[in-house]
Amino acid sequence: MKPIAAEHPPAKPDGADFKITVKKNAAKKERKLMTVKEMGDLLGLKKTERYYLLHKNCFTTRTIAGQTWIDRESFEEWYANQARYHKVTGEEPGQELSRHSYSVRDIGEMLGISEARAYELVQEKNLEIILVNDWKRVPKEAFDRWYAGQHHYRTAEDRMRDRQTEKARLRPLYRRLQAMQPATERCGAFLGHCWRQRR
Repeated sequence: MKPIAAEHPPAKPDGADFKITVKKNAAKKERKLMTVKEMGDLLGLKKTERYYLLHKNCFTTRTIAGQTWIDRESFEEWYANQARYHKVTGEEPGQELSRHSYSVRDIGEMLGISEARAYELVQEKNLEIILVNDWKRVPKEAFDRWYAGQHHYRTAEDRMRDRQTEKARLRPLYRRLQAMQPATERCGAFLGHCWRQRR
């Protein structure tokens, strides 16, 4: 009886295991890191502006084998907290930023005034501002505090609510006027009759 040969996978040529490991590591690295060129392409930037952002230390970087890599997580965090640069994929920037602050344009839209008037308002009322990439933004808490302490400017929601309150307040008065209208008409007819009689 012949001995049963143990089943072994076919032998791989030298270095094949190493190449597979390098490919797996490269795939993991691609998920966590991106090159400066990939970052620039994602934002639609030319070489100079790519390196401008890099040297401003906007995101965490690593140097591997002489090449600079950008940490994707830090890139996404930076992107969510700025409003100047836009991804070519169409994803809106500043999503985290808009949770905590308003742009001057946002304030203008909320109050139904022009952006220029909103800038004047921010300066006149000395609202707290923060600068994000040279853009003025107002923290939501500061705006809400100012808004609650004044009655001149109203948001669209508040204007609608005020209109409904005003209608409810004036409805009884309007009904009384309507009830008085026939009497007023009779009185007017009587006065007209008297006037004609005098002539």
